[in-house]
Order: sequence, then C-alpha cells, then structure tokens
Amino acid sequence: MKFLLPIAILLAAIAVAGILIALRPGAETSEPTPYIPAVETLTAEAETVRIQVKAQGNVLPRTETALTADVGGRILKVSENFDNGAFFNKGDILIEFDPLPYEVELAQARSRLASARLALVQEIAQAEQAREEWQLSGIQRSSEPSALVLRQPQIEMAEADIAAAEAAVRIAERNLEHTRVRAPYDGRVRERRVNLGQVTAPNSTVLGQIYAVDTAEIRLPLTLREYALLGMHEQGGQTPDTTRPVQVTAKLGNSEQEWQGRIVRSEGNLDPRNRMIHVIARIDDPFQRNGGEGPILQTGRFVSANIQGITLQEAFRIPRDAVIHPDQVRIVDNDNRLHSRRVTIIQSTETEAIVTEGLESGDRINLSSIDYFVEGMEVAP
Repeated sequence: MKFLLPIAILLAAIAVAGILIALRPGAETSEPTPYIPAVETLTAEAETVRIQVKAQGNVLPRTETALTADVGGRILKVSENFDNGAFFNKGDILIEFDPLPYEVELAQARSRLASARLALVQEIAQAEQAREEWQLSGIQRSSEPSALVLRQPQIEMAEADIAAAEAAVRIAERNLEHTRVRAPYDGRVRERRVNLGQVTAPNSTVLGQIYAVDTAEIRLPLTLREYALLGMHEQGGQTPDTTRPVQVTAKLGNSEQEWQGRIVRSEGNLDPRNRMIHVIARIDDPFQRNGGEGPILQTGRFVSANIQGITLQEAFRIPRDAVIHPDQVRIVDNDNRLHSRRVTIIQSTETEAIVTEGLESGDRINLSSIDYFVEGMEVAP
C-alpha cells in the first residue's frame, strides 16, 4: 500500500496539469505597425537669383615706381614728404641735387648755339658775296652758278650745327630742371634709399620706392567655374564686359570694415601652377584723401571680396544639407513617398546650394537625415 500511494499522487498531479493546460486562454496576436519616419520638408519656389562669387587677395597699389633721376650728383636737400610712409602730391619737389655742374653745362650749350648762329650768318654773307663776284666776272654763262660756288653745302652745315646746338641747349635745360626731382603723381613713400649729402649716379641709383594712392587694386584668383559665373567670357576677340561691382571686407579687431569697388579687368590667362584665372578689383581713393569718410584701406592688407555675377531668372535656393550626393536631393511625392532626384547645382556654399535644373516650383524637398533609405519608402512630412 505504501508503494501505490506515491504513484497515485503523481498520476493525480499529471491529470491536474493536463486539465490546466487544456483550459488556459489563447495568446493574443496583433499585426506589426510599420515604421514611418517623420521628415521635415521645404517647398521649392523658383526665384530670380543674383550670383555672388567670393574670393580673397592682397591689396596692391595700382602704380608703383622705383624712383630714379636723369641726373646725378650730390644731394643738397631732401623733402620732409620723402620719408618712409609720408604722403606727397604730384609735382612736389622730393630731392634736390647740386645744380652747379648743370648750370655750367647749360652755359656752354648756349655758347655753342651762339657760335653756330654766327657761323651761319657769316656763311650767308660769303654766299651773297660769291654770287655778286660771279655776276661781275663778265663771263656769259647759260646756267646758274653751282651750289659749291654759292657755298650752299657750308650753309647747310651751319644750319645743322645750329639744330644740334639747340638740341644740346634743350638737354642742358632739362638736366638742370631735373636736379629737382618732382613727384610724378599723388602718392606715398614705401622706402627711401638715399639721404642728404649722398652722391648718386644718373639713371641707375634708386632714390626710393613710391606708389600712387589714387586707387588700389586687388588680384583675385578664381576657378574657371567661378569665372564663368561672372559672365566675363571673351567672344569674337572682343574685350569682355568687366564692369562687375565688388564688395571688399576685412576684419580689424572685432569689427569688420567694408569698401565698395569694381572689377576692371581680367588677366585672361590661366596660372599653370593652379589652373586659376585672376580678375582685378579696383578701389578708388583707398586712403580717403579726397574727402571720404570711410575706413582707410592699407596696401598689403588681406581682404575678402564678394563679386556680383550673373543673374538667373529661374533658380532655386535650397539648404546645403538638403543635397545628399554632389548632385542629388530627395523629393516627397504626393503619396508621401520619398524619391531621389538628380539636379544641376550651379553654385554651392557652406549654407546653401543654387539649383538651375531638376526642380519645379511646389516640389517638397526632404531636409531630414534618413538612416536607411529605400527608394519609394513612405514618410510622414
């Protein structure tokens, strides 16, 4: 009996477990909810877009001169305006040489001119006397006397001597005038290289380095793509239109200074080292010497330039982040399906891209990041 009791208990437990299993409720089932990512969109709208091309460069003087003198000698005077950084006006006397040697040269040239004129008068008188003697000789001749009899070669030589002497006087006068070295334009001294009492040689000693202050120029490198956006292509051998406004900016401490200028020319040749083409921007009156009130634009300053380019009548401005690949965006269609589309981007900056082809007004452009993109996937705009 003690052996049958455990077996009976085991069988009863199995029976109870079977009944519980049979009477348990069925598991609830549900259809899985598809994941539809929420996205931010931008509605494309065509507009007129003025292209802006950015570049950087250094400010250079339009005209810079290594100042020399046609004469040499000892320097007797140096102007206060001829010092490093000093400004001067056109016609100002910057340096004066000892004029005495050139005064002597001028006096000698005038003396030779007077002698040449006297010689001509004497030759003319001798020629008239020779004609009279020929007429009184009583010899009947059928023709005029020869040029040699009338001393015509001597007269021509005397006239040539006068012309040479007059030229020598003009040179001597010019040399005397050039003992005073005058400024060729309104400018500024970059470097003075001579001083009082120094003896210099004519046409070889560089007195100093000066530059004009009427305008400044900035040489701006552009890629061929950027150059094309300016609309300055040469056609039919004609000089291209280069009248492009340019805004020049530079930082001074925490503030930003600004100047207005224009593109005046293109160098036209590609730099073989970097395949860039250079355009020249010009700023008038950079030192505000004509009554201007703006900031001074120093020579050698590094600046940024914003050049006004071509105008597009039908173009789209979109955020730069909306561009997925170099030339693709994603469009949400009317059924809220996401598709890739290839577009033509004419210009791209850090913040925006300008599209000329591939978009239409009303297109919804996806701005959100999609971790796993599938063509035609459903999204929630």
